[in-house]
Amino acid sequence: MVECIHFFCPACREYHGVHVTGPHKWEWNRNLERPTLTPSLLITREPGYRCHFFVTDGHFQYMPDCLHPLAGKTVFIPEDI
Repeated sequence: MVECIHFFCPACREYHGVHVTGPHKWEWNRNLERPTLTPSLLITREPGYRCHFFVTDGHFQYMPDCLHPLAGKTVFIPEDI
């Protein structure tokens, strides 16, 4: 059984992961090739860094409130880095 999904975020240039089982989980369509996860993910680090996105049908949908160049854009989840 899959417990976590990890994927490479081209905006942050690092891997993010979410739990898809347990009490604090994201809903997942069970498709590893073209995942859809809900709710959105919000990544914050040092002051001034914010990455906020949905994963839908194998794409990152970056929200306009992101503080990086991919804000407001939709891109494929990279298969290889």
